[in-house]
Amino acid sequence: MRSLSELADNYDECAKAHEATAEMILAGLTSSASEIRWHQRERAGWLTAEASALRDRATELRKIEAAMLDELRSLATAGKIREYNS
Repeated sequence: MRSLSELADNYDECAKAHEATAEMILAGLTSSASEIRWHQRERAGWLTAEASALRDRATELRKIEAAMLDELRSLATAGKIREYNS
C-alpha cells in the first residue's frame, strides 16, 4: 500500500503533466481554425484547473499524513511513559 506522501507525489506528477499538455495546446492555437481553437482553449483550461485541484489534494494528503505521524508519535510517547511508570 502506498503512503499518502507517495500518492501526493503522484498527484503532483499528474498536475505537472496536465500543465505541460495545456501549454502545448495553447502554443499550437495560432495554426488552427476558430472552432478548433475554442475547443483547445477549453481543454487547456480544464487541464489547468485539474492540475490545480491535484496540487491542492496533494497538499491536503501531506498535511493529513503529517498529522497522523504526529498522533502516532504522541501515542508512542504516552505508551512509553505509562510503561515507565508501571
